Amino acid sequence: MNGTRMRLADVAQLDPDITPEGLRERYGDDPDTISLLAVAEATLNRVPAGLSRWLSSAETCDVWEDVLIRQEGLHQLSWWNSVIGSGFDDPATRRAERRLARIRQRGVEARLTVEAHAGLTTDRAAASAVAALVAAHREEADSLLRPGGAGDGLPPEVARMLAMGTTAFRELVGNDIKDSGVCHPLRHPALLSRWYEALVAIGTMAFTEIGLEVTPVRVRNLFAVPDPHLIQARHDASREKWASKLTFLTHVRAALVEQDRRSRRAEAPVHRHLVERYPVQYAELVQQARQDPRNHRPAHRPPHPTVFDDHAGILREHGWDVRWIFDGHRVWLDAWPIGERTGRPSLPAWRTGGRLIATAVRNRNTGRSAWRWSTPTYVFYGRGQGRYTLLTGADALCHLAETNPRATPRRFFKAMVPPVREHLEAHVPPDGHRWRRPFPECFPALHYR
Repeated sequence: MNGTRMRLADVAQLDPDITPEGLRERYGDDPDTISLLAVAEATLNRVPAGLSRWLSSAETCDVWEDVLIRQEGLHQLSWWNSVIGSGFDDPATRRAERRLARIRQRGVEARLTVEAHAGLTTDRAAASAVAALVAAHREEADSLLRPGGAGDGLPPEVARMLAMGTTAFRELVGNDIKDSGVCHPLRHPALLSRWYEALVAIGTMAFTEIGLEVTPVRVRNLFAVPDPHLIQARHDASREKWASKLTFLTHVRAALVEQDRRSRRAEAPVHRHLVERYPVQYAELVQQARQDPRNHRPAHRPPHPTVFDDHAGILREHGWDVRWIFDGHRVWLDAWPIGERTGRPSLPAWRTGGRLIATAVRNRNTGRSAWRWSTPTYVFYGRGQGRYTLLTGADALCHLAETNPRATPRRFFKAMVPPVREHLEAHVPPDGHRWRRPFPECFPALHYR
């Protein structure tokens, strides 16, 4: 960027064919630019495909997840300031809310990517069974995690931290949060459990200071501050006083994410050992977990109207490749025929094979936390007409899924989608010239299907 500071608009102007390797060479050593690229990738409608692949790569995904956690806190604070200063209906507030929703959703996807690269299970029933197996063999699991005595083979600094009193250790963790994680010995496997306890204690105090009750659910959610609480407190809270508290909580959350990631990676070999040693018990626990209704719903399907499940089934039945795309505010069911090829990388497959889209937006009443879905909209791109058309309804989607004509039949034609930005952005998934792949291609099971 000719020595100038990069902006979000600059990301959209990057070479669309730039590779992950090219991005790594150009920006891999600049934390501020990586943060900007992660925000751009989450919020802009069009970014180079290589950027998504780079951020979701094994060597970058940890940083990607950390950045999105911190950016979620910053954008929540920005949204709240806009609510206080301009009100709910101001265009700036609505833009801030959309950006926040997209960053939150991308944060979920980043976490799944990190888990996939680490070889951690993403199946709810399997994860529940592993937890039950560990609980049943707690002493054995603890001995595998800590094979020696408390001070055996440990660096002196780690041994010193283990010997610290609770208050002194908590103060050390608090300083590490303020200094953005510069205390590397704190990340040693022998200190992970104590580090977590200190983070929870610090988070509990910060959470209580802004008037929130600490419950097990909120601890599992890493002290995420609910939007409704900020809305209710907007008339009474001091913006300047709360800004520092919310920012500190954001850093606590980032530290908890890192601690959880390190702990799960340290525990993964132990879990595999127990599964291999007690296969019959593990199989029984998995079977029991699968009978739990909470484990039935696919873990990685984005929020959507229930009718979209039927639409996805019909499309797949007739040979369409179906992808779920969600930006935190709007969901798209995007499909085109499997096996279609253009012969030219620059020409999307849907231009020669047809495309069917079902989309709905999630609306929230002002000041409320309840969400409701708008009436779904159905769109067809006929390879013979070269334009997007609005369909009359779900019956049209079912018929076109079976026939895939060159152009929209008249009886299903409702209107032409105007070829202008605001209309196309509403009906066509972000960056319609490529699949928006939130996860590494080597982990296809993690894609929304």
